[in-house]
Amino acid sequence: MDTFDAEVHRRLAALAEAVPVAPEAVGVTRVSRPTPRPSMSRFSLPVTAAAVVLAVVGAFALSGRGGPPATASPVPAVATSPDATFATLPSATPLDRVAGSPAAGSVPSPRPTRPPADVAVAYPEGCAAYNLSPRRCAYIAQWALTQAGVPADGTRIELLGDPLCSGQPTRCPIRLGGTLVLRVRITPASAVSTDYPVLCGIGAESSLLCTDAPRIRIVSPMAGYHDTPCGPEPAPGGCASAVPTMRPAAAKRAVALEIWTVEIPVDHAGDYSIAIGDAVLPNGILTEASATLADDRRADVLIPDGVHLEVIGDDGQPLLDAYRQGWRPGTERVHVRIAFTVASFDPGATLYITDVVVR
Repeated sequence: MDTFDAEVHRRLAALAEAVPVAPEAVGVTRVSRPTPRPSMSRFSLPVTAAAVVLAVVGAFALSGRGGPPATASPVPAVATSPDATFATLPSATPLDRVAGSPAAGSVPSPRPTRPPADVAVAYPEGCAAYNLSPRRCAYIAQWALTQAGVPADGTRIELLGDPLCSGQPTRCPIRLGGTLVLRVRITPASAVSTDYPVLCGIGAESSLLCTDAPRIRIVSPMAGYHDTPCGPEPAPGGCASAVPTMRPAAAKRAVALEIWTVEIPVDHAGDYSIAIGDAVLPNGILTEASATLADDRRADVLIPDGVHLEVIGDDGQPLLDAYRQGWRPGTERVHVRIAFTVASFDPGATLYITDVVVR
């Protein structure tokens, strides 16, 4: 018996070495589907090797022991498509169907029921009823106090819905100023109450009134820079004459300002003005002033009016209008700076202004 087992093991080892087996991938999360070989379009090499090994074991067992092999537990069939290279494993049971699994009790609870539009809910307790984060809700409350021109001390702040919705938020009428988020009722200690509606329409993505991650805009002087001004007379007689074209000699002496990244740590609320360099413009005419933000949707810094890319002439005035600035002989050196106003920020916030081009 020992001699028979040794011979079986020896022949199986030799057979396994002779059959090529694809190496096992380690740490692979996504594997591209390989092109099947013509002679093996339905089975992978490991499957073929396993089939050969099982055939040899069965042959030795039948010839050496004189009888059929013992009946093994049935192996469930694995379905394959006609052109599949790898077998498709049966899908696992979803976690929410497994008794006692964590997913069974992990379904998020529904939002709190929004109160009727005419029911005033105290601030800040009512913020959750309108699906407002504490930060955004506090900003809305402060905005309303500023609109009312009253201090927070001694003032009652309440939140209300849209009276035009008739208790059905999905059927609210369209307003001229945008979608009504809610109303803020301000009641000073010695005055009557006043409601301040929060409307979100055009430009709402840049305001904390309307989103928890406001978009920070890049404001370029090129917006309207080449617009032709016209007077009250009918055009074209009432419009300004075209600005002369750039002279080739001036264009050769021009120097563009190009900066890959400007890093600006945000360490205080208020105004920022950062000089980043100079450029030389041909005939004083600006043809491009652009920049981008590496991350323009931020929850850690609030800049409602956007980041302004400013181009300042030698006279100290910003270049905003080619017609007002006027055509200059030769070239003109201009100064470029980045200016913005921070309303609020989290410690450690940093702005990365990228791809600055002025020419």
